[in-house]
Amino acid sequence: MYIATNVNDATKIFSELGFVLFKNFISESFVESLKCESNKLIDSCISGPITSRMQLNTNYYIDESPSVWGINDFLCDFPSHSTSKLVNDLLCATNNITSMRNLNKLALNRIHFQRKKFLHKLFWHHDCVEFNKNFVVNLYLENETGFRLTDRLNPVNSRSDNVTGRGGMYLSSRNDYITISCEAGDLLIFDGRLLHQPYNKSSRMHLHFVFQNDIRRLGQKILIEENDCLGRNDPITVPFNNKFFSKSKFVAQYLLDKLF
Repeated sequence: MYIATNVNDATKIFSELGFVLFKNFISESFVESLKCESNKLIDSCISGPITSRMQLNTNYYIDESPSVWGINDFLCDFPSHSTSKLVNDLLCATNNITSMRNLNKLALNRIHFQRKKFLHKLFWHHDCVEFNKNFVVNLYLENETGFRLTDRLNPVNSRSDNVTGRGGMYLSSRNDYITISCEAGDLLIFDGRLLHQPYNKSSRMHLHFVFQNDIRRLGQKILIEENDCLGRNDPITVPFNNKFFSKSKFVAQYLLDKLF
């Protein structure tokens, strides 16, 4: 019910549910090309010290350092021809969905990845406080199943209290969500107002973007240039007390899952 094979279907499904999975968005050869470039960048980042460019999963630690599960600002390292095609494809495929809502700024690009088969799990949360404030876009480079998502009509997404704002945490007592199953080359688009939970138990890799509506439309050249990595590769330290806090948070979430 949430799968589309063309732009018209995708627009209709998104209007009804607030999310849509676009099947076979890019070709197998392009998937392999993007995956190859992604792996090169991941290897170069994780072989060095932790920097602000890395997205850390503070639920899991290797020795005294949190595991890395994302690399920010990857477009500036990809070959220009790959970057141009990727941005053009995204803008074209999402234009019908985004233009009427004035969501014209493609931003916050990162690679989410997981090379070991352990549980990756975050709290249930919203990414924004209003519908049509931002749209999340994931382009899958590996098969991935487990992401949990509620639809637009779910009452929890219509509440206006502060608890349901950006980063609001929920008990995992929900049974009214949809588990998304994706294949390499698929594109998932969803409204950031929808309650969702990143969840995965095996290897994964997808490219993550956000469309926003509070910044004017920018040309493709500027879109690429503004993903500048300068200053993002300086080493940073992670406070030791983060380890105890994040572990406690994860254990609490796990127990809540089991109890409710």
